[in-house]
Amino acid sequence: MAMILGSTVVGLQRYLVNTEFQFLELEFAKLNIDRITNRFSLELNNIDSTVYDWSAWSDTYAFSQDRNDGYIQANLYPETFVNLGINIALFVNREGEALWAGIYEFQPDAEVVDRTETLLDALLPKAIELAEYVDPNAAVGDQVHRGLFHFDGLPVLFSIRPIFNSFGEGEARGYLLFGKTLSENLLDQMQTDVALQFEISEVMSQASLSALPQYDLMASDTAPLRIRQPFLPSKAGGFLITTEVDKHFTWIGLASTRAVILMFIVIGSLVVVATWWWLQYTTILPIKRLKNSIADTISNKDYTRRLVVTSSDEVGALAMTFNHLLETVERRTQVLNHTNEQLQREQQRLKTMQADLEQANSELKILSEKDALTGLYNRMAMERKLAQEWNVLRRKNEPLAVLMIDIDRFKEYNDHYGHQAGDDCLRQVAILLSSIVHRASDMVARYGGEEFMLILPGIELEEAHQMGLNLRRRVEEENIEHAHSDHGHLTISIGVACLIPNEALTVQDLIRNADEALYRAKKQGRNRVCV
Repeated sequence: MAMILGSTVVGLQRYLVNTEFQFLELEFAKLNIDRITNRFSLELNNIDSTVYDWSAWSDTYAFSQDRNDGYIQANLYPETFVNLGINIALFVNREGEALWAGIYEFQPDAEVVDRTETLLDALLPKAIELAEYVDPNAAVGDQVHRGLFHFDGLPVLFSIRPIFNSFGEGEARGYLLFGKTLSENLLDQMQTDVALQFEISEVMSQASLSALPQYDLMASDTAPLRIRQPFLPSKAGGFLITTEVDKHFTWIGLASTRAVILMFIVIGSLVVVATWWWLQYTTILPIKRLKNSIADTISNKDYTRRLVVTSSDEVGALAMTFNHLLETVERRTQVLNHTNEQLQREQQRLKTMQADLEQANSELKILSEKDALTGLYNRMAMERKLAQEWNVLRRKNEPLAVLMIDIDRFKEYNDHYGHQAGDDCLRQVAILLSSIVHRASDMVARYGGEEFMLILPGIELEEAHQMGLNLRRRVEEENIEHAHSDHGHLTISIGVACLIPNEALTVQDLIRNADEALYRAKKQGRNRVCV
């Protein structure tokens, strides 16, 4: 009878109790492997968020054009990447040439080893290959390729994006790649964060990983439960994550089953039915409720919930153990959420600083291009305008005209009326010059002293000469007193020049022609327009 009862209990344990505990073990193992995978995904999201931010800076966009030292000194030094937790950075132009690169090795003693010179030649072709996965037809925010690649013997989490201006407009200037090497030190830190030991395989292809199940269980009757899960963040490939989970549920189940078997052997056949019902209400049904609660918690990912402990037996101990696990997961989740909030606040602060800097730069640019006395464009802005229009009109095969204007006998005016009156005179003339300019493409600039220049893109010589005549007449009609003038009032002399830009000519030829025409106007008696 005892053997029959023992066999009955063993069958119950194998087909009922063990089945439920094995399900709990599997769900517990899935929860743990998901936490590890989510930790890698969080690292990848943080890298991509940083790349998204940097690639949209106006300063980065400008750097991709002129590779200015100011950007490098302000942003690209090892401490920046130590703070970001990124040890690989590469700026590439549209021709596939490296604009700047930093490949570092962070030592445990906080020393930073620069390995850029030895590893750049291997990194650059890999980055160009990864950039080909970026879809140029997608929205600006979606033009990204991120994931994993093998580099220098280790897997690297990376994100690569095109470099646009802060408005996301225009053509991309190149690509920006940031990466984080999954070194032994980093993996140790991640194991501490998730409170689990795990291993990762070498980088595997997408085809190899796609053929594996989401949860690959390697069960054993005695050894800890081993479970594998593919981590495949992109088409470039991924790796396998493997972890072990102790069989707490099995050991608890075995202990409770042995106690029940011993009770059955002692009590005998008279209590078989009672014992079966007792198992139902004390073990099997609570485990089913526990299983359903755990499955519900996992499916909803609500780690703030706690299982209700209704007993102090093994099932109650199991519920308490799972509650402790949920507390640990909740604390870790809160820490991660807090870290994310801090990162978001810091990103918002950096965006605000960037906006302030761009506004200041815009105001500084305006000030740097204006003449303080007259309010007209200064000579630097004038030279930039001439060079720009020269290149544009050379492609269009259209003329570019200039008027070089000089106030007659201005030195005598200053000597007689004083420098303050001379400044007022310059401002009056500047206003008159500005009044005849009606096109957005035209420019009036102070050339120097009492000389001014009027730039007229697309204007033929005859029309430019007529504008000069109108301007000379406007100044004369203003009747500004000038005691030392041959006419009793202020007059101006104007030299007009016009060229169609081509390869054989330069802007200096145009300015020289205008200057020679002005000289002829002075020599012929002033208060006239010469071409």
